[in-house]
Order: sequence, then C-alpha cells, then structure tokens
Amino acid sequence: MSCPKCQVDPEYHSFVNIGALEDGAQIFYTAPARAKEDGPYDQFIANFKLHLNTAKESRWIWIFDCEQMKQSYGFGFLRDLADILHKEHDVSLEAIYLIRPNFLVYTLVKTMQYLLRSDILKKVHILSEINLALFYKFETLGIYGNSLHWLTEVLKIPVSTPLPKITYI
Repeated sequence: MSCPKCQVDPEYHSFVNIGALEDGAQIFYTAPARAKEDGPYDQFIANFKLHLNTAKESRWIWIFDCEQMKQSYGFGFLRDLADILHKEHDVSLEAIYLIRPNFLVYTLVKTMQYLLRSDILKKVHILSEINLALFYKFETLGIYGNSLHWLTEVLKIPVSTPLPKITYI
C-alpha cells in the first residue's frame, strides 16, 4: 500500500509504476526533486518505505531520476536507502538505474560502492548519457514501448511540471 499522502495525490512522493519488462519485472520511477514532502526527515523515510514495500511484491527495477536533487538528500539519505534496500529488497530488486546524476550524487554513490561493498550497491548503475543515448541504453536493457515513451516525455519537462499520465499499465 502506498502512503496516505500519495493516496490523495499520487505524485506526492514521485514513486510511480510505469510498466513492466517482458519478463514481468515491474518498472518504478522516482524523482526526489518532484516530491512534495515537507515534513521531517524521519517521516519522509517512513513514507518512502511504504512505497518500497509495494514494489517488493514482485521483481522490480528502479529508475531513479537525480535531476535537481538537493544536497539535503546527501549521504545520510543514500545510506538509509541502501540499508532499507539491502535488508528488505535484496532478492526482489534487480537493478537501480540512476539517471541525470549531478556531481554530488555521482560522488556519493561511487564512494558508497567503494566503502560499503554491499550487494545492493552492486545493482546500482549510473546512466549519465544525454537523452538520445539514454533512450538507446534503456532499449538495450529491455525497457521499451509505452514505458520508454513515458520516460522520454518525463526527460523533456522541468521538474516543476506534473508527470504525464500513465494510462497503459
């Protein structure tokens, strides 16, 4: 079940199912800069965990859009997120694709991968290609059709614009 805030506004935490791979693995998209969370950090993590729990009901991949990610989502957020994923999603989560990372995100992830040597961190792939190359990369990963079309639409709009409707799941 998603968090109570997202039941009222599905984009409140920007955690949306955008489709599935041919093998049935679900594809989820998140963009922290789009989230409308305004409460304390502990509440944000608790609500985010509710979303992650809905994803672990099946095999899944996560497209994590880092555009305009704030420094407040720094090492602590990534560490807490990696801890939750390691403890509760190590089997169901197949991959995390970080797209449009800024220097801070890139550095934090690479540092964590080096220092922590966690199995979950081995599933993190940084895709820093420009949009056309990113489109091709997703196709080679098996993400195409309506899910890829939706992603390409999201990559064209500013984070202040609502996400496009998902009508093909």
